[in-house]
Amino acid sequence: MRLSVYCLVALLSLSGSQKAEAATGKRLNPWGDISETNPHDMRAIGSDTRVTDLEEQPYRTAKGFWRSYIVKCAKAYFRGDLNPDGDFIKASSQLGEKYSPDKIADGKYNTFWAEGKSGSGTGEWILFFQPQLDLHFFIYNGVWASKALYYANNRIKRAEITVYKIRGNKDKTFDEPYIFCKKVVTLHDKIWPTIFFIKYTGLNRKAGTNRYNKFKHKFTYTFVVLKILDVYKGTKYDDTCISEL
Repeated sequence: MRLSVYCLVALLSLSGSQKAEAATGKRLNPWGDISETNPHDMRAIGSDTRVTDLEEQPYRTAKGFWRSYIVKCAKAYFRGDLNPDGDFIKASSQLGEKYSPDKIADGKYNTFWAEGKSGSGTGEWILFFQPQLDLHFFIYNGVWASKALYYANNRIKRAEITVYKIRGNKDKTFDEPYIFCKKVVTLHDKIWPTIFFIKYTGLNRKAGTNRYNKFKHKFTYTFVVLKILDVYKGTKYDDTCISEL
């Protein structure tokens, strides 16, 4: 994940026999002269780009699995347990090592994460670290290796996106994680990105509901979870994946 100004998340699908097809498939470059190794180019924001706001919601703590898992991820990130590219990405499943979630952060359109669940992948999720000062990220939906593979595989139709925050101190202690925003979104079925903006409203800084003043932690981590709820069915394959963050 090139965690500089942008973060991208796109779902692609390939299974077994698709591997050779993806390796030889013609790369798709919908922006003409934009470098295929630089998907973060600002010229990607065009008329077909859908913009969605993830606005701050009233304070509520994370519950159950996600409460403990976000703490676990925060501790791992603090220790520096990152992938070889220096990114932090986790997924509920993967279709073999070649299609690990690390593939969505390598700056290439023709590599991807593929979920490994039987069926279309509904209920599967991917989690990534979002730098505190980066207030937006992209989702590149569908297989971008070629137009043919894009339509041959599933694309995400509906997803639940949850932005978690957790405050920590340099003594390795962390407060309980809370949900900054949870929103169900519909992605368009186009070979074009969706951009998400994390919007602070100051809602939780107001008197009486201000939990910020109760903490003396020195940093805040942000983790974004994308959970697949529904897909546009592919004409040939039934896996759902992510190509780039």
